[in-house]
Amino acid sequence: DKHFSRRWNELQREAALLRIVEDGALVSAPVDHYDPVLLNHAPSEWTDVARVVGSALGAAFDQQSYVSSDFLFSRVPHLVASGAFECEGELLGWTEDCRRAPAKVRRARSG
Repeated sequence: DKHFSRRWNELQREAALLRIVEDGALVSAPVDHYDPVLLNHAPSEWTDVARVVGSALGAAFDQQSYVSSDFLFSRVPHLVASGAFECEGELLGWTEDCRRAPAKVRRARSG
């Protein structure tokens, strides 16, 4: 269908790293689009990274927002680097298999 082909060309020109379905339409989104979901599912106590990602993944699916666990895992090091998460243990880079990382994270304490 020419409409879909034209829309895909528009999305490619936007050069965003992420595409999401919003109100039934495919749109570009910033790479940090799902960061608030991760932040909302990280407790203030030390928690396994996999548990935080799994909780965020479930919440996203509940909202009919389909994102991969690999993508959410890839955002965790960025949230640690930004100071939004604190990390205890070794957190592997997103190109590694973070699901096997012994790290725990929690929301950063303010103050």
